[in-house]
Amino acid sequence: VINPAPYWVSCPEMARLADATPVILPTLISENFILDPKLLESKITEKSRLLILSSPSNPTGSVYPKHILEEIAKIIEKHPRLLVLSDEAYEHIIYAPATHTCFASLPGMRERTLTIN
Repeated sequence: VINPAPYWVSCPEMARLADATPVILPTLISENFILDPKLLESKITEKSRLLILSSPSNPTGSVYPKHILEEIAKIIEKHPRLLVLSDEAYEHIIYAPATHTCFASLPGMRERTLTIN
């Protein structure tokens, strides 16, 4: 289970509870805690099964721009066994100029996305 940090406190434990290994990917405050798609791509292996994305993020409040989500979707497309758990529970708690993009609405991602809202 690939999980960008910072993350909600129980995410790694939920992965372990499912007998999975959490793979924590760092993000940078200078990049508004947005996962670098190149880092994501470099960490995916044949054992990768789930990417947890939180946008708007709890705990950081970061909102992924659509163009970054599209880059991530292109990476996901290359790995047919990889799903995305998209936590969008805070989609209405954002401030301009940020806008929410539902990950499942991106081309080819509807069947690959589990949306939490």
